[in-house]
Amino acid sequence: MLIIVLIYFLKNNIMLYECKRLKTEEDRQTLRDVKRMIFEGTPFREIVGKYFKWTDNIEMYDNNIAYTNSTCKRVSSKIREMKNITEEYVMGEELICRKYMKVNGKNMNKNYRYEVIGVSDKIIKLKHISKGDVLEVKKEVVRNNFIYAYCYTAHSKQGCSVDGDIVIYDWNKWYVSKNCFFNGTHKKYRL
Repeated sequence: MLIIVLIYFLKNNIMLYECKRLKTEEDRQTLRDVKRMIFEGTPFREIVGKYFKWTDNIEMYDNNIAYTNSTCKRVSSKIREMKNITEEYVMGEELICRKYMKVNGKNMNKNYRYEVIGVSDKIIKLKHISKGDVLEVKKEVVRNNFIYAYCYTAHSKQGCSVDGDIVIYDWNKWYVSKNCFFNGTHKKYRL
């Protein structure tokens, strides 16, 4: 499954003409139709009503995307509640770094995921998911610079391939333009 993100630079456009990851011609045609409707100015609500399912509920899905960090925090809090997680940090839970920083001489990169592998009163022990680096970070630093990894911002997920259903929050906010709208064809997407 593929999410196509249309990014606009000052003078250059990236235009993807065919998505080779889509398995059927029907899915490729749906993607072309959605893209055409977006750039012809069709209201998002009409596009969503025609091609996607939507719900007003926060549900437990693996792929939650929002435009704002505040929505990510709200969605993550609700999912933690649904999972009956009451502690502030628990072993095995994943966090997303929201600010580049150095801790004990090692880089902690924005939008990278870290697994909680140790919790004490003042220190959280984090393991970088892809590199395996382990860092001890003050709990206050974690509170101020990380979010739970149950929801990502649209910007942090740009260019990623995603398997399974995707729930997109904030799609109907006034500040979300066609340049930020994610195109997709999987009929089970929820918005």
